[in-house]
Amino acid sequence: MDDDDHDGGSDCDSRVNMLTIDNDSSIDIYRLEYFKNNYGYQKCNTIHNVDDDDISQVDVLAQMLPIDHNFDCERFIEFVTKKYSPTDQHILELLRQQSVSDLNEWAIKFRSNPKVFQHKVYLPLLSAFGHMKIQICETIPDRKYSWIFAPSHSKIDYSSVHNESRHLFVFMSPKQNHISAIFTLIPVELNQLHLQLADLPKNHPERIKVLLRIAAYYEDEAIQNDKKCHLRGIVTEFIFKLLISI
Repeated sequence: MDDDDHDGGSDCDSRVNMLTIDNDSSIDIYRLEYFKNNYGYQKCNTIHNVDDDDISQVDVLAQMLPIDHNFDCERFIEFVTKKYSPTDQHILELLRQQSVSDLNEWAIKFRSNPKVFQHKVYLPLLSAFGHMKIQICETIPDRKYSWIFAPSHSKIDYSSVHNESRHLFVFMSPKQNHISAIFTLIPVELNQLHLQLADLPKNHPERIKVLLRIAAYYEDEAIQNDKKCHLRGIVTEFIFKLLISI
């Protein structure tokens, strides 16, 4: 994902979400660059605004997950209705928050307004469905980077495929039971390079070496993605030809 999505003027201004802190200062959560836990700083990937009535959280999530997950509204509805009993605690809370009487009514309402991230009750369901480890975050002041994201709750992990789990980070506005933004973190090895770059003065001769290593990482990632797309195309073409010949 491109880390430079928010360097524009009017486009960025139209989605700015200013968060008031102690009535004296404010921050734009879409410009925060780092997440910090007990292991140190990690650089954020692009932060997506989902606190908007015109934005479908289903579409945003589908963009952030690997294509193999095939995340869409109908698959999520089918997963929830088949996996969980109507008497399950999470389901009962979901029905209560959505003001519906049963899962069929919920499915109808969900199709018309797929606000996946509207309430905390959805997060365990999303974790199980998408094999995601979900971390709810808050913003905290930081000496080095001014403001950063930090964990505010225990990690939600209902994934059944732990070695392939996707890590998703969500920012929940203070005193509100809905999510304003979602983001991921760049890989650990790339994160170390970014931290090295941040610690080097602008005119330091070592910066070019670090920048070249970062560029090489993205070049390799682009090549691997191109290979995956090419292989998918070959498989699709083969299946299409097979169907024609039947």
